[in-house]
Amino acid sequence: MNDRSFFICKENPESTDKRMVDLFLEFRGGARHFGAMPKRDAAHMEAQRLRIMQAALRCIAEKGVERTSIGDIRTAAGLSTGAIYVHFKDKDELVSAVLAHFTPRLGGPSPSSWLEFKAYLFDEVSPTGLAKTDQIRALLNLQADAMTAGPLQATMTEMMARSAANLTDKLQGLVESGEIALRYPIEDSARIISGLVNGVLWQAITAGRPLEQEIAMIKAALDAFVQRPPGASAD
Repeated sequence: MNDRSFFICKENPESTDKRMVDLFLEFRGGARHFGAMPKRDAAHMEAQRLRIMQAALRCIAEKGVERTSIGDIRTAAGLSTGAIYVHFKDKDELVSAVLAHFTPRLGGPSPSSWLEFKAYLFDEVSPTGLAKTDQIRALLNLQADAMTAGPLQATMTEMMARSAANLTDKLQGLVESGEIALRYPIEDSARIISGLVNGVLWQAITAGRPLEQEIAMIKAALDAFVQRPPGASAD
């Protein structure tokens, strides 16, 4: 390595890492053409991708989005920089993928009771490997960063629309089954429920209040949204 190469590595290691990865990928493409690079099976690649996203989520919980670097994520994942760039072209793409993958209330089976619905609001969509407090802190950090115009904001806007549609669908199912009657229009109920959950959790994390106690209070407060028809199951 000449003096100039050393200077580039020292002053801008992540940029240099990216260039090195680009060269590696070019080489890998040529090597595969000659049969020198064995293919990874799909399950291995998916597991590695999830491992990277879980590592990124841990870093974001600890440092926030802006202060988390690819180097931090590489260390937390125990993988090379090249392995990360095989799955994600840059940090923006990785962070957007983390937000989309771990954001709750985007799918899953429909709850059959109001009690199940309230539990569903706090379920993990995918194993994070984090304590509940750290998981919520990471997601709130992601949401806060999404307030600034950029790729993450576009992902967040899409996630909010999907979340609202999903909650509306879940509430609609409970109404049609006779489990609940809502006090407000379904779309408004879904939007306000989402805001209530996120807002109280943000306050709890910021103030360091016991999370399980706050979640129990949210679940109790959600009962204000419903009027139980005769014969509905009790909590």
